[in-house]
Amino acid sequence: MNFNFSSLHLNFRPITLSDKQLYVGLYTNPKVMQFIAKPLSDDYAEKLFEAQLKPWNISSKHFLNLVISEKESGQAIGVCGLITRNHLSKQAEVGMVFLPVFHGKGYGTEALTRLSQFAFEELGYNKLWGPPFLENKASIRIMEKSGYIREATLRQNQFLNGKYHDTPLYTLLKEECTYLD
Repeated sequence: MNFNFSSLHLNFRPITLSDKQLYVGLYTNPKVMQFIAKPLSDDYAEKLFEAQLKPWNISSKHFLNLVISEKESGQAIGVCGLITRNHLSKQAEVGMVFLPVFHGKGYGTEALTRLSQFAFEELGYNKLWGPPFLENKASIRIMEKSGYIREATLRQNQFLNGKYHDTPLYTLLKEECTYLD
């Protein structure tokens, strides 16, 4: 399957060995990780990166990681992807991280919208979801702008910085997605 696609301002492609510095830089950065998990050590991020290089299919137990780059500059700006959480019901969890210098530029909404479209049309998913932290207002805004609906609140769903956090569950059904071809 071809995992290369694009949107108006962005290109998406599978992660490769040459993306190690980007990946490690993202997952060890406290600003990037503030609403995800404790920043990873360099060693652990490198080990996790190597696991992401395995071939991916819809039954894989690891994320499909795609590098996001600006069309105009060609610069890699982040990583997005998904992981199948329920194969029978065709459900996947989506996620993305961007280098801090690219926060607030509208790329998050563009990336999630295009990733969602790809997941529905090319991969055959029926439902996509993401559980952002309540405090992560930017991610919640991105999900809402991309058509995701707050379906539930998962109580004490994440543990970060010494305490449990409730997380809203945002979902998008294929039949509700307004930007499919």
